[in-house]
Amino acid sequence: MKKTVLFFTTAMLLSMGLWSCGKDSDNRSSSTGGNSGGDNPGTSTVEWVDLGLSSGTIWKTTNEGPENPSHSSDFYSYYRATTEFGDSLPSREQYEELVNECDWSWTGEGYSVVGPNGDSIYFPAAGWYDVHGGHYTGEGFYWSSTPEGDEFSWALRFGRTFHHVAWYYYICYGSVRLVQNP
Repeated sequence: MKKTVLFFTTAMLLSMGLWSCGKDSDNRSSSTGGNSGGDNPGTSTVEWVDLGLSSGTIWKTTNEGPENPSHSSDFYSYYRATTEFGDSLPSREQYEELVNECDWSWTGEGYSVVGPNGDSIYFPAAGWYDVHGGHYTGEGFYWSSTPEGDEFSWALRFGRTFHHVAWYYYICYGSVRLVQNP
């Protein structure tokens, strides 16, 4: 009897893990946080802002994917993000520059990030899903274009008391913020 219960419990946990982080076609959305505008260096439908960073990188003011205006983000696996957005994904170095050169202020639902020139963007804490299907609300997780070995990629992750760049499994689900490279 104990072996049967253990077998079914293990099977259920494995299927939940595979369902939650293994499907690139999954279109999860978050309804926490919000978006803010910024400068517009060239288009009227997409807003971008120059934060005055040393690299000259221009950042998009909103996350990718939310079709519903009340959502702050769709969630992407690393593979889906790199396939859909390619070179428009920020690199590890661009996220590190954002962390090191900007002032970060927690708003209760995300971070206001103010660049050296005084212009700002907002990163909502849209949440993310880990490899086992755990959903982390009240945090932000944004993919970079920079892989780390065969199973990981670098990402910006933050919560109320931290913001840093670290590597995570490809099959986790996070948000996407785009850049215009100099």
